[in-house]
Amino acid sequence: AIACAPVCAIMDCYMTTDVQDSMQVILEAYYRDTLGLPDWEAAVARRLQTGLEGQVNRLASFVDLRGKHILDVGCGFGDMMLSLLEAGAEQATGIDPDLTWLTVAAARGSRDSKRFRVNRAVGEQLPFRDNSFDLVCSNFVVEHVDDLELVVGEMIRVLKPGGLCLINCPNYLWPMEPHYHLPWAPYTPKWIGQQLLRWLGRDPHYFVHHIHYLTPFDVLKALRQAGVTHTTNLLHATLTRPDLIVNLALRTWARRLSFLRPPSSLIYLLMPSASILAAKPGEGEAR
Repeated sequence: AIACAPVCAIMDCYMTTDVQDSMQVILEAYYRDTLGLPDWEAAVARRLQTGLEGQVNRLASFVDLRGKHILDVGCGFGDMMLSLLEAGAEQATGIDPDLTWLTVAAARGSRDSKRFRVNRAVGEQLPFRDNSFDLVCSNFVVEHVDDLELVVGEMIRVLKPGGLCLINCPNYLWPMEPHYHLPWAPYTPKWIGQQLLRWLGRDPHYFVHHIHYLTPFDVLKALRQAGVTHTTNLLHATLTRPDLIVNLALRTWARRLSFLRPPSSLIYLLMPSASILAAKPGEGEAR
């Protein structure tokens, strides 16, 4: 059975602990103990100081967020939800299986609980009716799910006809493991990766049980299986529209290289991550 707890129930778990302190403690345990990063203190500081406004601003360049009802699959601390509401969304709902992270998210959104709601649930079984949301997003979560095709299918199911699905994910063709911050040959066998992490004095449990290799092409395949035929590569669109790049140095280089206009498939292949915007067929459209 799936656990589903609205914000008011989760708030019962949240008493007097300061939200920022709670985030600090959770992130320290994740970066220091779970991943064993040597620079875990710097990683925690970056995570606390860096929001998702840049990603949301890029999305807002393609999508009118005003008045939209949005679902964030794997919402964590609720960063994406808060940024989407700030950008004009009408209501943001988040799901996550981890009650610890959800408790913090609930506390962060408690001042606007009518527009900000979180539920404890898994992506493979979303506790919402068909055609409920204008936009469904997932920010670097799908590499952790047990069944990618089922999760993507659920995201499309709860999306209204003509609605949009945004999936940000790592690309494991890139020679780097993004969680452990290590050089990593693409699709290194799990048993070899496990031994490497142990040799480095780091616990491989999270790598073995919570990380699944995938590429943008796996996500595109799952979207096609869910009946979605129209997708946009937002990173490709950003490279061909340098004005959308927040970082000034990257924007300058993108402007210098914009004449190359690389194909979208090449960007999927060569970039360390992907940002895929998919449209659910509207009423009467062929799936």
